[in-house]
Amino acid sequence: MTMNAEIVVEGSYNYFQTEKLYSTENFKLYRKLEAQTLFFDAEILSRIETGEFLKIKVFYELSSNLTPISMKIERSLGDRHSIERFEIAPHEQLLHYEYIADKDSFKISRHHSPKHYLSSPAVCTTAAFTLSKKIDATDRTPIILVSGHDSWDSFKARPVENMIYAELNIRESIDLELNGQSLQAQSLLLYPQDSSTISKSGEQVELLLSKHFAIPYKLLHKGLKIEIKELKRVN
Repeated sequence: MTMNAEIVVEGSYNYFQTEKLYSTENFKLYRKLEAQTLFFDAEILSRIETGEFLKIKVFYELSSNLTPISMKIERSLGDRHSIERFEIAPHEQLLHYEYIADKDSFKISRHHSPKHYLSSPAVCTTAAFTLSKKIDATDRTPIILVSGHDSWDSFKARPVENMIYAELNIRESIDLELNGQSLQAQSLLLYPQDSSTISKSGEQVELLLSKHFAIPYKLLHKGLKIEIKELKRVN
């Protein structure tokens, strides 16, 4: 995957639940030299309650127009292993989906418009839709996210569709200090409903975005905090 590609950005995250570290993420953003497409290559490692390690590998590709065109999610836990593949055919407005687990597999093709955006488990890709989607500066913008199947049961495997509402503060930057560095970030709030519905406190997800391809410095949601440990621009 990395042949004829150069690293653009690389970094890592720490995941905290009520201030307890429970997971890490390492990622690199590559540029394919010939096609000028970009892809994230990320790995998330978590220890679950049984003491086993859950490993999630993510490949997330963006076109030269910065729209998502493919995604692969590979999960492993003990002797369990699954792979999900998402391939977008933009001219036909179709999403080709495949789920493979052990000896079972499932394939489906479904409608996928330019209003749909692939969503991966990797935090580095959380705000990738802002690279190509125009966000309304005065109201919440509806976003349709398509994510993977969070189960080992291939009979229930399907791409999962969710509507969220994004609110981006483009007028003010936020001063942020992380690991002894002073940084400037942009605030992006993600809500489960539009502005015509009263929001409950803590419902929204807050992202503090860097200027490096909208890679978040920080994600906050109730007791969950995901914070950049290292972020380095290479090219």
